Amino acid sequence: MKFLIFLVVLVCFDENVKGEISTTLPELLRRCYESGYNNVANPPLSIPVLIELIRKIEMDSKNTFNLRLLSSALLHGVQLDGIRKQNAIKDYIQYAATGPQFYKYKLVTQYLTSMTEFYNDTLSTDELCFLHKMISNSIDPTEVDPTCSFQATMPLEFHESSDTTINCQYKMGTVKSNWGPISPGQLIIGIASAMEQSDVSFQQLRKVFLFKMKTLGSTSDKISLWSSTIAGDLAMVILSQMSLNLEIGDEGFWNDTALPRRYYLNSVANLTEGDILGGIDATIIALNIQKWVKQINSLRLSQVIDMYYSTRGVTFDNTIHSGNRASTINFLRQSVNLENQVLETAKLLIQMGFQPNGSPNEDDLVKLAQAAVETFTKKSDDILRKYDNIEPITNNEVKSAVELIVILDNSYDSYTSQRFLSMLSESLQISYYGSQMGIINGETGSWISNVTTEIYGLFQGIGENLYKWPSRLDLNKSLKTAIRFYQNKTNANCTAGAKPMAKSIIILSKDGRITDVDKSEAQFSIKAIKDAYPECNLIYVTPDENGFFRELSTIYKNDSVVDLSSDISALVNELFNKLNNVPASIVNFYCNQISVRFEDFITPAVESFYEIHEEYIKRRQFVTKFTNYDLGSLHICYTGSSPVKTCRSLKLDEEVVYSSSDICPEDTSCNIHFFLYANSSTNKCTGNECRYPDQVRVGISMYSGAAWKGAIMLLVIISTIINII
Repeated sequence: MKFLIFLVVLVCFDENVKGEISTTLPELLRRCYESGYNNVANPPLSIPVLIELIRKIEMDSKNTFNLRLLSSALLHGVQLDGIRKQNAIKDYIQYAATGPQFYKYKLVTQYLTSMTEFYNDTLSTDELCFLHKMISNSIDPTEVDPTCSFQATMPLEFHESSDTTINCQYKMGTVKSNWGPISPGQLIIGIASAMEQSDVSFQQLRKVFLFKMKTLGSTSDKISLWSSTIAGDLAMVILSQMSLNLEIGDEGFWNDTALPRRYYLNSVANLTEGDILGGIDATIIALNIQKWVKQINSLRLSQVIDMYYSTRGVTFDNTIHSGNRASTINFLRQSVNLENQVLETAKLLIQMGFQPNGSPNEDDLVKLAQAAVETFTKKSDDILRKYDNIEPITNNEVKSAVELIVILDNSYDSYTSQRFLSMLSESLQISYYGSQMGIINGETGSWISNVTTEIYGLFQGIGENLYKWPSRLDLNKSLKTAIRFYQNKTNANCTAGAKPMAKSIIILSKDGRITDVDKSEAQFSIKAIKDAYPECNLIYVTPDENGFFRELSTIYKNDSVVDLSSDISALVNELFNKLNNVPASIVNFYCNQISVRFEDFITPAVESFYEIHEEYIKRRQFVTKFTNYDLGSLHICYTGSSPVKTCRSLKLDEEVVYSSSDICPEDTSCNIHFFLYANSSTNKCTGNECRYPDQVRVGISMYSGAAWKGAIMLLVIISTIINII
């Protein structure tokens, strides 16, 4: 009786509400395929950008999506698999979902998940289109790139032009992760199916169809999550190829691993390396997601993806992550008859309109399913050996979030600059929870991209300013822009609970030479920055043959020079190592208040690093209080006049107070550094402020006996001076 009720509801829902899932583009997505449409931002196809766009939807207070509703809304409203160009369509939009990928999508959306309406009040049209193309799995035979360089090796790096060109097949719906290319649409399908909790057999579902293929048998086996992921993909493959010698796992290649914007194939394949990895990831997550949600019912979709594609792994079981797929999936395989899942899913796809490459009977499909599972097992094992246990360069968690301003000159052309900024933004974890970055045109002093927590927004600014790329460096003009930014932000940072951040400016200079006038004025601006914000760290990227920037870097202890290099990866790695050792400042000297309060979330196994700069201590004594709230235990250390760390534990709801006069006596000059570590966690960090459920919240309060002496006057003086220059 329970099933009959479900079946009636399912049929009525499909006929009266959802209707037949159409191959026609929905109204929400039509703009993405209009003739002449161009996404100016064109950011990298990467896991951080995917997480960023999903997180942006989650953080919008107008939305009430939980994990189940959002995965369903994305599946039904943003994702559409199998889109191809159709010249026969008499419309100004000549695209429809007619590719083989559409049929598994239709099975899941029409029969295995309920529809959640996607109301887009959050993303811009360009952001929505970009997210759609990230999660929609399609291979269009008509879409080829004549400028594609045929080099199927990883990593592959090439610029906009190439001497050797052939037509390369482009695949939509693939993003780059540190552990191989993946199809994120697989994740959405798998999670949405898992959150549905349906309990339907193949035989029961077939009664929903007008069953025409009487020659095919039936089974009472339950439809598992494998049918939504790996089994569904293999079913599509056997029907498309109808061969016992299946070809799957085309490794493909990126246009550029530093700036992944297009994923190309060596052949027109039904199941690529990214599809296999995405299917495995989707299956692993889907088979665990219900258990995780029971532990934290406010768990967010972006959190799940963020944790899985990290070296930390999923909070609830840190053996589950994309660098440890093999052991996890091999264990899960033991719980399912994959051959039967492939066989029965193939039958359903035929009933739904999939046209096989031939006329298979029951015996044919059985043999094909067996061959598919055997081929998949061998191929996936090879792929997993390739990507498991690798050590990614750009996946280390930063000790302190950095507020970074990059001043660009003509050191690199616009494309190489984008490669540099793409790698730098990912390594510093530009995000809602991480660092911020802004880009200044070194010639005009105008913003290429305002300081932002979004990689998409960063590239939006770049795309809008490509036509006026800097051809030289006017250092003082650029520094004045940075100073105005700091001044405008000072009062905003007085808000209680602000996140402590490090301050840094990277200045690129192609030859290290600037005019004498610019040199003199720039030195004045640098002094103004250092007087007002002594914690600000300046890094000069230049060959600096005449030594000007090297001379500048010796004036202040926390500044340095990095040699300009054509090896972008090596340069970013060197910059990351420097920036990762810049502490977050826990002083806002210019808040006209008795106390200033910061708030931070400490991630287990990641050191958090804070500083009270010695120049502030010369001006005022500080009392600093650290409060550990009820999310775990902390370990806190400090250094001052002595480089030896003094440490103690900080239990739940415990406070500890430090006086600058005790750590740095008046007759000494020193920076005070604090180091925080999370010893244990309750796994109950559930608010939007929490990046991970196991983070531990700490309050940091700075006290003074009176309002900051002379601070506001100093800001006024500096502002006046800078306006005169």
